[in-house]
Amino acid sequence: MRLLSRLHPRNWPLAGGCWVCLAWGSDRVCTDCRALFLPQRLRCSGCALPLPAPPPGDGLSLCGACLREPLGLDHCHAAVDYQEPWADLLKHMKFRGHLVVAEVLVPLWPLGVPPDVLLPVPQHPDRLVERGFNPPEVLAQALARRTGWAVQTGWLLRPVPTPPQTRLTRAERHDNLRGAFALSPRAQPRGLHIALVDDVLTTGATLSALAQLLRRQGAAQVSAYVAARTPDPTH
Repeated sequence: MRLLSRLHPRNWPLAGGCWVCLAWGSDRVCTDCRALFLPQRLRCSGCALPLPAPPPGDGLSLCGACLREPLGLDHCHAAVDYQEPWADLLKHMKFRGHLVVAEVLVPLWPLGVPPDVLLPVPQHPDRLVERGFNPPEVLAQALARRTGWAVQTGWLLRPVPTPPQTRLTRAERHDNLRGAFALSPRAQPRGLHIALVDDVLTTGATLSALAQLLRRQGAAQVSAYVAARTPDPTH
Protein backbone atom coordinates (compact mmCIF):
# COMPACT_ATOMS: atom_id res chain seq x y z
CA MET A 1 0.00 0.00 0.00
CA ARG A 2 1.32 3.42 -0.94
CA LEU A 3 0.93 5.49 2.21
CA LEU A 4 0.72 9.24 2.56
CA SER A 5 4.14 9.47 4.22
CA ARG A 6 5.74 8.83 0.84
CA LEU A 7 4.26 11.97 -0.66
CA HIS A 8 6.49 14.93 -1.34
CA PRO A 9 5.17 18.09 0.38
CA ARG A 10 4.72 19.80 -2.99
CA ASN A 11 1.90 17.35 -3.74
CA TRP A 12 -0.24 18.79 -0.94
CA PRO A 13 -3.13 19.26 -0.68
CA LEU A 14 -4.43 16.20 -2.49
CA ALA A 15 -7.05 16.95 -5.10
CA GLY A 16 -9.23 14.02 -4.07
CA GLY A 17 -9.29 10.46 -2.91
CA CYS A 18 -8.08 8.71 0.22
CA TRP A 19 -5.36 10.51 2.15
CA VAL A 20 -4.05 7.23 3.55
CA CYS A 21 -3.66 4.89 0.57
CA LEU A 22 -4.16 7.47 -2.24
CA ALA A 23 -6.95 5.44 -3.82
CA TRP A 24 -9.21 7.69 -5.90
CA GLY A 25 -12.69 8.28 -4.54
CA SER A 26 -14.98 10.70 -2.77
CA ASP A 27 -13.91 9.83 0.81
CA ARG A 28 -10.86 11.36 2.50
CA VAL A 29 -10.41 8.01 4.28
CA CYS A 30 -11.65 5.13 2.12
CA THR A 31 -13.64 2.13 3.36
CA ASP A 32 -10.65 -0.22 3.12
CA CYS A 33 -8.42 2.10 5.18
CA ARG A 34 -11.13 2.58 7.78
CA ALA A 35 -11.38 -1.18 8.16
CA LEU A 36 -7.60 -1.60 8.32
CA PHE A 37 -6.52 1.40 10.39
CA LEU A 38 -9.65 2.27 12.39
CA PRO A 39 -10.53 -0.85 14.40
CA GLN A 40 -13.58 -0.63 16.63
CA ARG A 41 -12.17 0.04 20.10
CA LEU A 42 -13.69 0.26 23.52
CA ARG A 43 -12.01 3.29 25.08
CA CYS A 44 -11.68 4.59 28.60
CA SER A 45 -14.26 7.31 29.04
CA GLY A 46 -11.83 9.32 31.17
CA CYS A 47 -8.75 9.39 28.92
CA ALA A 48 -9.68 7.56 25.66
CA LEU A 49 -7.10 4.81 26.21
CA PRO A 50 -8.13 1.59 24.42
CA LEU A 51 -9.47 -0.97 26.89
CA PRO A 52 -8.77 -4.70 26.59
CA ALA A 53 -12.19 -5.85 27.73
CA PRO A 54 -15.77 -4.61 28.16
CA PRO A 55 -16.52 -2.67 31.35
CA PRO A 56 -17.78 -4.58 34.42
CA GLY A 57 -21.43 -4.88 35.31
CA ASP A 58 -21.55 -1.41 36.86
CA GLY A 59 -21.01 0.06 33.38
CA LEU A 60 -17.85 1.99 34.21
CA SER A 61 -15.51 2.18 31.24
CA LEU A 62 -12.42 3.50 33.01
CA CYS A 63 -8.83 2.33 32.76
CA GLY A 64 -6.78 1.57 35.86
CA ALA A 65 -4.98 4.92 35.73
CA CYS A 66 -8.27 6.86 35.67
CA LEU A 67 -9.63 4.81 38.54
CA ARG A 68 -6.54 5.71 40.60
CA GLU A 69 -5.98 9.28 39.40
CA PRO A 70 -8.71 10.68 37.12
CA LEU A 71 -7.92 13.56 34.80
CA GLY A 72 -11.07 15.41 35.84
CA LEU A 73 -12.84 14.96 32.50
CA ASP A 74 -16.47 13.90 32.24
CA HIS A 75 -15.67 12.23 28.93
CA CYS A 76 -12.75 12.05 26.54
CA HIS A 77 -13.18 11.35 22.81
CA ALA A 78 -10.30 10.30 20.53
CA ALA A 79 -10.49 10.16 16.75
CA VAL A 80 -7.57 7.76 16.21
CA ASP A 81 -4.65 6.07 17.94
CA TYR A 82 -1.30 7.84 17.67
CA GLN A 83 0.27 5.34 15.29
CA GLU A 84 0.73 5.12 11.54
CA PRO A 85 -0.76 6.35 9.33
CA TRP A 86 -2.41 8.87 11.66
CA ALA A 87 0.79 9.95 13.42
CA ASP A 88 2.27 10.88 10.06
CA LEU A 89 -0.82 12.88 9.14
CA LEU A 90 -0.60 14.83 12.39
CA LYS A 91 3.09 15.54 11.83
CA HIS A 92 2.25 16.94 8.40
CA MET A 93 -0.23 19.30 10.05
CA LYS A 94 1.87 20.31 13.07
CA PHE A 95 5.33 20.61 11.53
CA ARG A 96 4.71 21.22 7.82
CA GLY A 97 1.69 23.47 8.10
CA HIS A 98 -0.75 21.28 6.14
CA LEU A 99 -3.78 22.49 8.06
CA VAL A 100 -6.24 20.72 5.77
CA VAL A 101 -5.31 17.51 7.61
CA ALA A 102 -7.79 18.62 10.28
CA GLU A 103 -10.58 18.16 7.75
CA VAL A 104 -9.48 14.53 7.34
CA LEU A 105 -9.27 13.73 11.05
CA VAL A 106 -12.34 15.53 12.40
CA PRO A 107 -14.92 13.27 10.67
CA LEU A 108 -13.31 10.32 12.49
CA TRP A 109 -14.25 11.73 15.91
CA PRO A 110 -17.07 9.96 17.78
CA LEU A 111 -19.37 12.78 18.83
CA GLY A 112 -20.72 12.98 22.36
CA VAL A 113 -23.21 15.26 24.08
CA PRO A 114 -23.00 18.70 22.42
CA PRO A 115 -21.00 21.10 24.61
CA ASP A 116 -21.85 24.74 25.13
CA VAL A 117 -18.44 25.78 23.84
CA LEU A 118 -15.22 24.33 22.39
CA LEU A 119 -11.96 25.59 23.89
CA PRO A 120 -8.72 24.73 22.04
CA VAL A 121 -5.68 24.11 24.22
CA PRO A 122 -3.68 27.36 24.00
CA GLN A 123 -0.05 27.94 23.05
CA HIS A 124 2.33 30.45 24.56
CA PRO A 125 2.46 33.60 22.37
CA ASP A 126 6.14 33.01 21.51
CA ARG A 127 5.40 29.49 20.29
CA LEU A 128 2.42 30.75 18.33
CA VAL A 129 4.57 33.33 16.55
CA GLU A 130 7.23 30.70 15.85
CA ARG A 131 4.80 28.16 14.37
CA GLY A 132 2.29 30.57 12.89
CA PHE A 133 -0.78 28.62 14.01
CA ASN A 134 -2.13 26.60 16.94
CA PRO A 135 -2.90 22.96 15.96
CA PRO A 136 -5.65 22.49 18.61
CA GLU A 137 -7.33 25.66 17.36
CA VAL A 138 -7.22 24.38 13.76
CA LEU A 139 -8.87 21.16 14.93
CA ALA A 140 -11.47 23.01 17.02
CA GLN A 141 -12.47 25.21 14.09
CA ALA A 142 -12.80 22.16 11.84
CA LEU A 143 -14.93 20.41 14.47
CA ALA A 144 -17.10 23.51 14.77
CA ARG A 145 -17.64 23.58 11.00
CA ARG A 146 -18.76 19.96 11.14
CA THR A 147 -21.08 20.28 14.14
CA GLY A 148 -22.11 23.92 14.38
CA TRP A 149 -20.72 24.07 17.94
CA ALA A 150 -19.34 27.38 19.17
CA VAL A 151 -15.60 27.99 19.58
CA GLN A 152 -13.93 30.48 21.91
CA THR A 153 -10.25 30.98 21.09
CA GLY A 154 -9.41 33.62 23.67
CA TRP A 155 -10.77 32.16 26.90
CA LEU A 156 -7.71 30.05 27.75
CA LEU A 157 -4.27 31.64 28.08
CA ARG A 158 -0.79 30.17 28.38
CA PRO A 159 1.30 32.96 29.93
CA VAL A 160 4.18 30.70 31.03
CA PRO A 161 6.54 29.34 28.30
CA THR A 162 6.91 25.79 29.62
CA PRO A 163 9.54 23.43 28.18
CA PRO A 164 8.36 20.76 25.70
CA GLN A 165 6.56 17.83 27.31
CA THR A 166 7.79 15.16 24.89
CA ARG A 167 10.50 13.50 26.98
CA LEU A 168 9.03 14.11 30.43
CA THR A 169 7.51 11.50 32.71
CA ARG A 170 3.89 11.72 33.87
CA ALA A 171 4.89 13.34 37.16
CA GLU A 172 7.29 15.75 35.42
CA ARG A 173 4.59 16.78 32.96
CA HIS A 174 2.24 17.70 35.80
CA ASP A 175 4.99 19.69 37.55
CA ASN A 176 5.95 21.35 34.26
CA LEU A 177 2.40 22.67 33.78
CA ARG A 178 1.87 24.02 37.29
CA GLY A 179 0.69 27.62 36.81
CA ALA A 180 1.12 27.40 33.03
CA PHE A 181 -2.50 28.25 32.18
CA ALA A 182 -4.84 31.08 33.03
CA LEU A 183 -8.37 32.17 32.20
CA SER A 184 -9.06 35.37 30.29
CA PRO A 185 -11.07 38.02 32.19
CA ARG A 186 -13.74 37.77 29.48
CA ALA A 187 -14.15 34.01 29.90
CA GLN A 188 -17.48 32.91 31.37
CA PRO A 189 -17.32 29.15 32.03
CA ARG A 190 -19.69 29.10 35.02
CA GLY A 191 -22.48 26.58 34.54
CA LEU A 192 -21.31 25.54 31.06
CA HIS A 193 -20.40 22.21 29.51
CA ILE A 194 -16.98 22.90 28.03
CA ALA A 195 -15.15 20.64 25.58
CA LEU A 196 -11.37 21.03 25.37
CA VAL A 197 -9.73 20.28 22.02
CA ASP A 198 -6.15 19.02 21.68
CA ASP A 199 -4.07 17.24 19.06
CA VAL A 200 -2.38 14.40 20.99
CA LEU A 201 -3.08 12.98 24.45
CA THR A 202 -0.20 11.15 26.16
CA THR A 203 -0.43 11.38 29.95
CA GLY A 204 -3.30 13.86 30.03
CA ALA A 205 -1.39 16.38 32.15
CA THR A 206 -2.40 19.32 29.95
CA LEU A 207 -6.09 18.43 29.87
CA SER A 208 -6.09 17.72 33.61
CA ALA A 209 -4.57 21.12 34.41
CA LEU A 210 -7.12 22.89 32.22
CA ALA A 211 -10.04 20.88 33.60
CA GLN A 212 -9.06 21.84 37.14
CA LEU A 213 -8.78 25.50 36.15
CA LEU A 214 -12.21 25.50 34.50
CA ARG A 215 -13.92 23.68 37.36
CA ARG A 216 -12.48 26.16 39.87
CA GLN A 217 -14.16 28.86 37.80
CA GLY A 218 -17.53 27.11 37.90
CA ALA A 219 -17.67 24.96 34.75
CA ALA A 220 -20.46 22.39 35.14
CA GLN A 221 -18.86 19.76 32.87
CA VAL A 222 -15.49 19.44 31.15
CA SER A 223 -15.00 16.95 28.34
CA ALA A 224 -12.27 16.65 25.72
CA TYR A 225 -11.77 15.89 22.04
CA VAL A 226 -8.26 14.75 21.12
CA ALA A 227 -7.25 13.93 17.57
CA ALA A 228 -4.99 11.06 18.63
CA ARG A 229 -4.40 8.98 21.76
CA THR A 230 -0.95 7.51 22.35
CA PRO A 231 -0.47 3.94 23.58
CA ASP A 232 -0.42 3.39 27.35
CA PRO A 233 2.56 5.52 28.51
CA THR A 234 3.26 3.10 31.37
CA HIS A 235 4.10 0.27 28.97
